[in-house]
Amino acid sequence: MSRGCENKMLKKFIKNLIVAVPFFRTLYFKNYVYRKGLDEKIIRGRIQNFGHNIELCLSKNETVPSELLRELEFLIKEMADRQLVADEASEWAFQWLIMGKYGLKEIPQKAVECSYKSGTQCPLSDAIYQRRSVRQWTNEPVDRKAIEKIIDTAKWAPSSCNRQSWHVLLLEKKEDFEFISGYFPNEFYLNAQILLVIFADANLYGNNEKHFAYLDAGAFIQNLLLLLHAEGFGACWIGFKSWDCSGAVFSSDEHRNSFYNYFKLNSNVVPVSMVAVGRPATTPKAPPRQMLKNIILRHGNE
Repeated sequence: MSRGCENKMLKKFIKNLIVAVPFFRTLYFKNYVYRKGLDEKIIRGRIQNFGHNIELCLSKNETVPSELLRELEFLIKEMADRQLVADEASEWAFQWLIMGKYGLKEIPQKAVECSYKSGTQCPLSDAIYQRRSVRQWTNEPVDRKAIEKIIDTAKWAPSSCNRQSWHVLLLEKKEDFEFISGYFPNEFYLNAQILLVIFADANLYGNNEKHFAYLDAGAFIQNLLLLLHAEGFGACWIGFKSWDCSGAVFSSDEHRNSFYNYFKLNSNVVPVSMVAVGRPATTPKAPPRQMLKNIILRHGNE
């Protein structure tokens, strides 16, 4: 074993010893991990993020990393020490912490219930409130024509200068699923019935407008997600991070060329995201949303 590997293992061992003791754990996180500052916004944001990560681990029947649980415990304790008011997001994350720490399969009854209703007679509002990111599906086949009809409706999304740059690759074969897994994180989507890979035509945008491709695709994808939910499907939106619309490649050129050759695509169409689709096997609990007062920015002394 090399000296570098030995040092790395030793550092990890020492870190695990430190964070195992509550007193030293607090010193470690305060003076090392968060030494640049830990304001209320960071605390609340990190708590919600860690809650989401625990949920992902448990949805895949994986053991939650102990360092994740301990850091979340530190943040919740820090919130209590500062007497910050608990909101829905922190309560929701705390429930996932308990589940991850003690290996529980279900959220206790005290968990935040999110059977939202819009309070209006608008079906669209209800669809927005009730849609969830679904990561577990049944084996029930999905009718391709039903998905094509949804895509045909989703195309009415707004786009910059009405470019409508979006394209969709429908994947149904398991060998295609296996190939695409080399380009997207996680693998839970391998159990979906259909994968919709969303592309944008980068040639339709000027050099100072490349980011508009993602904005336009996002509007199209939101339409897809709402329509899929309305038709009884469960879907999850997954980001693509191997290269971008401005031509920056974050993987090897060989990796990129293999992608386009496999699907016989022109390199002008750039993969933006993927939506995994099937009939939902579960109805996920909804993570709480930010309070309105934290979303609306105030100008000056307003």
